[in-house]
Amino acid sequence: MAVAKIRERGQITIPKQIRDSLGLKEGDVVDARIKGNCVVIMPKKSTTPETGRHFCK
Repeated sequence: MAVAKIRERGQITIPKQIRDSLGLKEGDVVDARIKGNCVVIMPKKSTTPETGRHFCK
């Protein structure tokens, strides 16, 4: 399990091991949702215009 701390203005850093596992890079877009009493953050499903990369195939 990875731990992240909420910083000023509600910002968090996704731990490196998770970013690497999902192939997330600076500037990528993620979706944030509430599921029960949890926050779920996942890569955006569409292609990003800057990189042309696809997520969650």
